[in-house]
This record gives sequence, C-alpha cells and structure tokens, in this order.
Amino acid sequence: MLRVITAEAAYTTEELADILGLPLSTIRKYNFYFAKIGVQFTKKQGKLAYTNDDVTIFYELKEVYARPEMTLEKAVITVAKNSI
Repeated sequence: MLRVITAEAAYTTEELADILGLPLSTIRKYNFYFAKIGVQFTKKQGKLAYTNDDVTIFYELKEVYARPEMTLEKAVITVAKNSI
C-alpha cells in the first residue's frame, strides 16, 4: 500500500509577517504575549518555525485584536483558549 507523507510547512518569522501583512516587530510582540501565558512555538535550528496551524492562530489573533476595546493581552488569551 502506498502511503503519502507530507511535511508540515515551516514558515520563518519573516514569512509569517508577510503572510499576515504585519510588521516583523508586531509578530515578535505577539510572540512575547503568547510566551507570557506559556504558549511556545516550535524552533528548528534555533529559529522559530511556524506551522500552518500557527499561521491560523496568528491570523485569528489579528482579527480578535482588531475588535474595539480589545487589548492585546485579552486577545492572546482568547485565541489561546479557543485554538491551543
């Protein structure tokens, strides 16, 4: 039986910023807030490597944080509860 194995995409921080249309500094800030609540993303060769699921998480954070009166800290907690 033939089995197809696909490798999970691994995006750099720069690629994630490009995908989301956000500055690199914003992605780093989001990472800082995720780390504050204990969420760590995968590292490969000492650098962060984001999966497709991680891209979805950051996209959701971008959307939630855009809501009126939503703080970044509250947005990160909300996304973490729903996605992680």
